[in-house]
Amino acid sequence: MFVSNQEIKRKSSRFRPEAKPLEDTSSDLLKIATIGVMLLFFLLPLFTGNQLSTDFSNSLQIEETGTTAAGGPDNLLYVGLPGMYAVTPGNTLGMNGFAYVNTAEERMYFTDPLSETTVDMALPSSVMIYSKLLAVDVDNNDDIEFIGIRRVTTVIASVYIVDFDDDTYTEHTFSGVSATLLGTGDFNGDTQLDVALIVNSNYLLILDLATGSTLGTFDSDGILRTYHAIGQFTGSIGDQIVVTNQTFIYIINGNGTQALNLSMSGYV
Repeated sequence: MFVSNQEIKRKSSRFRPEAKPLEDTSSDLLKIATIGVMLLFFLLPLFTGNQLSTDFSNSLQIEETGTTAAGGPDNLLYVGLPGMYAVTPGNTLGMNGFAYVNTAEERMYFTDPLSETTVDMALPSSVMIYSKLLAVDVDNNDDIEFIGIRRVTTVIASVYIVDFDDDTYTEHTFSGVSATLLGTGDFNGDTQLDVALIVNSNYLLILDLATGSTLGTFDSDGILRTYHAIGQFTGSIGDQIVVTNQTFIYIINGNGTQALNLSMSGYV
């Protein structure tokens, strides 16, 4: 049988599959390779033990008073202050908030973060004003007064009381170049608050907050620690103060006498 070189055409049949030209798959391969590299980038730290980290070295900026703190509970608010200050919580003038001393301005501020209200009072010009405050209801009127210490001169210091509710400033002076507030109590049994403080690091001073008179002093042979306790420990009429130096624990009465002296074998 003779077959010519001419193209032989077959009859079309619905049962015969039609041939299709091959498509360019290079773009699909590129996509697959890209996804593979990305998966490798994210999974590699898990296999090697190294964790991806983000640089949060830039400090957070406080936008305004009363804004909700980022990442915190709904009741946590930012309160922008002009600097780094020790704050003391309390209530006064129908507000709940905190007080702090701006030592540069020589002013005490009280801020209510919810109402965004701030009141302040000027303090006398001082050689030094300490930032620590005590929050106590001195006059028993359900409003807190704030007690602080300042150096009046190089050899005279004072305990002062700021009463925002009555808009009054009271102070009681004493001899000393430095002092640390310990706390308040009824140290002489007259139902009125008194204050205890360590003066010049080595002796205890107890003052009547109403009159400024000295109720008692106690001088130790070493540096008195600032940690302490106040209460009635040996059945005394008034409150007592527990203080320590390097080797002794003292329980001091309101008039400065020792109720108990405990010697320790090591440093306290």
